[in-house]
Amino acid sequence: MKKHSTKFLVVLIMCFCVEHSFAGRNANECKESVATATVVGSCPRNAKEWIERSLKKNCSHIKHTCFSFEYHCVINTWMNETIEVCARRRNIIGKVCTEYNYGGKTIQRLSKAHCKECPQLYVSVLSFLYQECYRYVQNYITSQDITTLPPIRATADPSSTTLSSKASDVFEEIFSTTTESIAKGMDNHSLIVFITMVSILVVAVIMLIFALLRQRKFYNDLVPSRFQSPRKLNTYREYSHDNGNRDEPFLES
Repeated sequence: MKKHSTKFLVVLIMCFCVEHSFAGRNANECKESVATATVVGSCPRNAKEWIERSLKKNCSHIKHTCFSFEYHCVINTWMNETIEVCARRRNIIGKVCTEYNYGGKTIQRLSKAHCKECPQLYVSVLSFLYQECYRYVQNYITSQDITTLPPIRATADPSSTTLSSKASDVFEEIFSTTTESIAKGMDNHSLIVFITMVSILVVAVIMLIFALLRQRKFYNDLVPSRFQSPRKLNTYREYSHDNGNRDEPFLES
């Protein structure tokens, strides 16, 4: 019994919360606002323009059942349009922009549109004071203009160059440049090979000359008598005659 009463209490609380939420939503809803919503190119930039646009919209002369019915110029939920609408005024909290929501038929805060200029709390009818919010729409329009450039069409005018001919000229230039680069590369390669071979040949000749010089020096050291001076030979003869020495000659240093 206790379990059933607890379940019943939970269901009752849930029903109350749902009913309360729908009641709050209906309180903010303004059905007549939908018919007055129109997309405009821009919103008022100052109080003077706001008064002029408000008088032109003339919200006070439109029949409605809303709590209040006042002129607004705000952005839409997708931040890609600015909308003039007669709707109930709302308090906007949390330094964000104001939007008109078609589905909810109401003015409300747009949490994803952060606003540095906005105060923590302001009334929705004063949205025109915070021009930063309208820049979201301007940025969107600018991005669309960049990404949706008109296509380039070829014309039959002989004085104008078609897109295909431009493309072929570009490819031809790339091909000729590539061919020229390859040819230059081949010439450079041949030059490098020639220089390398000449260098090797010069080094080989130098090494050959050096080897011949060393061989000649070795031969001279092996047979020194050929290069002895007459003075040394006379000294040897005198020494041999005086001492009767038959050994190898003594060479003066």
